[in-house]
Amino acid sequence: MVLVIGESHARRHMSLYGYPRDTNPLLSARRGELLVYTDVVSPQVHTIPVLRAALTFADWDHPERLTTYPSLIELFNRAGFETYVISNQPLLDGSSSYDAFLKLADHTVDLSARKAPDGILLPPFEQALTAPSDRPKLIVLHLMGSHIGYKYRYPADFDFFTRLNDTLPNAQPDLTPEARTTVDEYDNSVRYNDYLLSTLIARIEREHTPAALIYFSDHGEEVNEFRPFNGHAYEKVTSYMCEVPFLVWLSPDFRRMRPDLRFDLTRPYSTVDLPYTMANLAALRFQGYDDTRSLLSPHFRPRPRRVGELPYETVLDMTRKAKERQRAPSFFGSLTRRLAE
Repeated sequence: MVLVIGESHARRHMSLYGYPRDTNPLLSARRGELLVYTDVVSPQVHTIPVLRAALTFADWDHPERLTTYPSLIELFNRAGFETYVISNQPLLDGSSSYDAFLKLADHTVDLSARKAPDGILLPPFEQALTAPSDRPKLIVLHLMGSHIGYKYRYPADFDFFTRLNDTLPNAQPDLTPEARTTVDEYDNSVRYNDYLLSTLIARIEREHTPAALIYFSDHGEEVNEFRPFNGHAYEKVTSYMCEVPFLVWLSPDFRRMRPDLRFDLTRPYSTVDLPYTMANLAALRFQGYDDTRSLLSPHFRPRPRRVGELPYETVLDMTRKAKERQRAPSFFGSLTRRLAE
């Protein structure tokens, strides 16, 4: 099994989800093989709280499970898996972050000091995939993805969207040249992510063994969508920051082994429940397992979703109101225009 954790990846910038720019040429070519979930949100809009939730069984109702339940890595360790974590983000010391849970893997590789695009993870991934073992494997890759500083997230040959190749949707005609460049750079990082995920899938495919890959992003990103702002911040939260891609690829052999799995791509889901989906995918059962919280279970039940302290529906409403405020002419702007006439 392979779990790929993206960074600041907004699904609204993926052509796989309908974005008009071709940011997913390779994944789109595999569309028939992919499970592309369309209604997945993150439980926060910052990496640390999201991954503390997604990598453990702690949630809003049961924060104590951070320590009373095994983490996701511990669960797979105890189940007999050989576990790997290969990261392009720092694996820091200290129990206050999510890193402590990742560092419980049997093997860890931290390449963040090289400050290179995520392709740097491919050689150690190859080593983990082909390393002799009599145990099943869980390989976790943590990407830099589309982290701010977008132009540094892809190599020069992925500088695809530029002012000379301007396919930015006409719905954003008021962007300054600087803002348009920012969107170009962000979309280039998304297109590079498309290459990376497709490369991982193609490599796993060549093993001809039962295999599964899950990809999700820690949170989304707002990129000059309707106001001059790019990034993510809870005090400015919008739906752009919490709506994330969630993709599943299963090898043909894996699908044949698991006819019990259900694939309803419109299920409303929060990545706070990722450990239940991962456990279900690996056919792990343990005290406290809740089949209704697995995205792939026939017994799945939708649950209220929160983004930090806010219901997701409230975030949607806040986003709508923020757009309305941005569209409304200001008093001083109207006065200035009248005085100029």
